[in-house]
Amino acid sequence: MKNLEVRKAEFKRDVEALVQNVNDSMSAEYTAPIDGLSSNPLEHTTRRNFLDHLFEALGWKLGTGGNTREEVRIKANTVQFLDYLGVKKETNTPIVLIEAKRWSEPHIVAAPQLKANFSSKSEIVSAAIDYILSDDAELIAPVSTGWIDILTQVKDYVKDIAANTGHVVQRAVITSGKWLIIFTNPGATFLSDGKNHPDRILVFEIENYVEHSSDILKWLDQKLIAPDIPDILEPQRVGPYVKPQNILKCFSGLHVRYERSGSEKFSIRPQIIVYPVLIIERSDGAYLKIARRDDGLGLTPSNCTPASMTEHHARIQTAVERLIRETSHVVGLELLPEPLAEFSGFPTEHQRGVPIPNKQVLIAEPKVADEFLIATGDAPHFLLETPRIAECEWHSWNACHANGNADGDNALSSPSIKNPRSYFIDGHSHHCANRALILLREERCKIAQFEERLCCQACSFLTECWSDAEREGMPCGALAN
Repeated sequence: MKNLEVRKAEFKRDVEALVQNVNDSMSAEYTAPIDGLSSNPLEHTTRRNFLDHLFEALGWKLGTGGNTREEVRIKANTVQFLDYLGVKKETNTPIVLIEAKRWSEPHIVAAPQLKANFSSKSEIVSAAIDYILSDDAELIAPVSTGWIDILTQVKDYVKDIAANTGHVVQRAVITSGKWLIIFTNPGATFLSDGKNHPDRILVFEIENYVEHSSDILKWLDQKLIAPDIPDILEPQRVGPYVKPQNILKCFSGLHVRYERSGSEKFSIRPQIIVYPVLIIERSDGAYLKIARRDDGLGLTPSNCTPASMTEHHARIQTAVERLIRETSHVVGLELLPEPLAEFSGFPTEHQRGVPIPNKQVLIAEPKVADEFLIATGDAPHFLLETPRIAECEWHSWNACHANGNADGDNALSSPSIKNPRSYFIDGHSHHCANRALILLREERCKIAQFEERLCCQACSFLTECWSDAEREGMPCGALAN
């Protein structure tokens, strides 16, 4: 993360430029009403000219791949739409709720008869929320009906987000651009029964945004309140992202790079490069992926003999043990990878942190073709060194063909990069030529994106893909007479 003082200086410059630009644009665009129409900019204009830029400067990115959603639909007694919702990308956990108002929305003021009771805007907001949460019918509303409605709406948003997601937002914001109200603890402010504290509510006006830019940054900066986890962490960099008490489980895994090797004039063959990865599941549902950048080990068609497979597995095991040892030292906790049965599955875009029946043990890298992350549980590899069943005739296309159950028209005599993707060739102990099994596994194979003919008995995902009863019925071994 960038030095905080440098970050403060950058944000202060951004705010200064933004305030100047928005004042110029609002002034130029709205000083001359046309045909009697109001010269007050609408909420959409406030968002376009000011809020989008402010929240981008705070690290809340809009659009595809960003961490901020616009017009978020949320179910309550009626369907509601949130203006902005900043989320934690790894878990889709809601972090910041932002309610936008039109540029000309009047700032909050105390009711005339109560003005003497308050010395700051924060106190006024706090008193208004106490009024909203109170059952005392004798209380006098400390602010206008319009502001009671605004604060009630934000209260309902905080409550409904918590009810729908199980998470209370860490911050809530109401702003017209000309003024900005930050609730630093929305749960305590809107959902508790006790009296509110004004020090949990910060109020700024555009004239002092630059002066108080450090305070705005402190409470709303995405990197400070919900920092993104780097895609891959080296063991020495894990510390800031996890504490021993936040670790739920850890698992072994592999980053897999599938490559094509050779010349089109002769032959193209697959090459698989694997990097051992330690996957740590945090208590908030986020996953950390830890790997050493120099640990990549290749599999090529020329090194899949029994002896070379043994050597490959030994090198992977050594790399995994070193990775666990170094990471354990940094986090101050002895880490022990758990079986794959304990892995809930990588969260999907629409179902973050919720276990699904066909759990995701493999995810494709979003920005690169043919790269994947696989969770392998307490196994160091998706490949077993030797299959669980020592002798099986289904490795041979000829034997399958004689039984009327061969895959394809011919045996795979060389590794194939498509139709099917097959690293191991016909007759190899890790190859399957049984058409019935291949058809059955089409919808369940975890690694089919880069390997379609691996023998299930040579894969660490066997028990994930097949039930006990199904495994009992598999024809692995000698062909039936």
